[in-house]
Amino acid sequence: MCDFAADNLFENWRVSVPPCAGVDGEWVPQGGAPRCIVVRTGDALDPRCAEEGSNVELELRTTAPDPPGPVYRAGCWLSPNPHLDCPRP
Repeated sequence: MCDFAADNLFENWRVSVPPCAGVDGEWVPQGGAPRCIVVRTGDALDPRCAEEGSNVELELRTTAPDPPGPVYRAGCWLSPNPHLDCPRP
């Protein structure tokens, strides 16, 4: 499980970055959000990430330019209920 946010210390704001939704084969932000995160694991993981020992890959998608100064942060942790939080397709 992961939590994603954009912090802007210059303008003193923090917003959550939602997961992307798959629409017609493309990953897009949901509900009018200007950005979203694609999370890849398992077979969807880029081979370079796997070679470096990673088990998750994050990709930021945006539909609008960022204002000056944001820093994107991700925090991930093991799920307490993987059957509920991590369903297999």
